[in-house]
Amino acid sequence: MGVACVFGARRLRRCTAVDWHSKLVRLQEQFPEDSDVLHMVILPNYKEDENMLLQTLEGIAASPLARSCIHVVLAMEEREGAAAEAKADRLIARMSDRFADLCAAYHPANLPGDLVGKSSNTQWAYRHALQRYSAKLNQFDASRVFVTVGDADTLWHHQYFSYIAYDGLCMPKRERQWALWQPVMLLMRNLYSCPGPNRISGYITLMYELSGLVQCGVVPHTVFSSYSLTLALASHRLVGGWDRDVIAEDHHMFIKCFAAPLWQQVQDRRAAHSAGAACEGGAAARGAIVPRVRLRPVFLPATSFLIESSDGWL
Repeated sequence: MGVACVFGARRLRRCTAVDWHSKLVRLQEQFPEDSDVLHMVILPNYKEDENMLLQTLEGIAASPLARSCIHVVLAMEEREGAAAEAKADRLIARMSDRFADLCAAYHPANLPGDLVGKSSNTQWAYRHALQRYSAKLNQFDASRVFVTVGDADTLWHHQYFSYIAYDGLCMPKRERQWALWQPVMLLMRNLYSCPGPNRISGYITLMYELSGLVQCGVVPHTVFSSYSLTLALASHRLVGGWDRDVIAEDHHMFIKCFAAPLWQQVQDRRAAHSAGAACEGGAAARGAIVPRVRLRPVFLPATSFLIESSDGWL
């Protein structure tokens, strides 16, 4: 893990020194017909500090793509009451001119089948975004629409959205549609104000995540906290967005996405058998079932808070 972290730190330094937006612009100029992208960013939150949410929005707005193609959905919880609507209205009034669009979705309380948590709120906001942007989405290939989910306190690197667009466009469509992107999570925004044991957990998380991204081509690794995927994957018939009956959605969503193409291949093989392909020695019936989902490491930082309470350690 330590050796992998050394390599990860070097890649992090090199990647942050690159102007990924300029690379994206040159690529789009070279292939203008198949290089337009759209970003949807979902920010699930509940009783979060308004100033912190403002900082998160300002961080996203620092992206060169913000005004042209980043659409942000504030995923509010209806059970927060009138304060949630007032907070969202103030944030939208203050920041809406910095994005292609900024809106709020209000996840109703006590929906049958919904478990209170980030996953059900994300799914509600995701469905809201599909409806709100349906006209735009119909003009895009779903593999060139990037859906990003982040914790309310996440500060992405200003080149992050340009990077995933560039990286995605450099891939063939058949690979891009199965991709998820994970930045390097740095739980360090409040590193020096939280208790010592929490700092240790922050260092451990950083080492685990950084080394995991370095080795993800060999050793399995999942998304964590804040990540991106294509709309083609999120809307796959065996994925259908985020599950409403779990609390934390990151690892669960990755496993769900990873399993979807495997199960699809099983179904295709069964259909081939039913059609008699097995008797004829068809390749569809004899082919190996192989993983298709790939985690794409993004060696750009995304910072967030460690757990901290004004009530003390316990």
